[in-house]
Amino acid sequence: MCRHVVENAKFNCGHHYPLRRQRVDCNRPWCTLSTSHEGRPHDHRQCATHMNPDVNLVMPEVSYQHPCNICLGQPPVPGNGMSGVRAGQDGAAHDSDDSDNSDEFSTEEEGGDGD
Repeated sequence: MCRHVVENAKFNCGHHYPLRRQRVDCNRPWCTLSTSHEGRPHDHRQCATHMNPDVNLVMPEVSYQHPCNICLGQPPVPGNGMSGVRAGQDGAAHDSDDSDNSDEFSTEEEGGDGD
């Protein structure tokens, strides 16, 4: 099944903030979310219809040796104190200067390994 890969910034206070979220296509013909989904008529009850859990990555180039803005008492900015990722009207994640609240994201590193 398809999934999203979320790139996070990590600060030495332990907080992680999402920077980018990218959809990864599984390329499986039985996944309705894939661009490779079987085009000919078939029984869709056998097809996958849900995304796999997001894979959260901490990128080495955005691992900071200082606390985040929130811990420093400074205003949050995308990727430092708030998410750099927002959901559009279609529910898909987009990079943007207009960010959502980072409360929905864990401060601990998470990842999914199963398909």
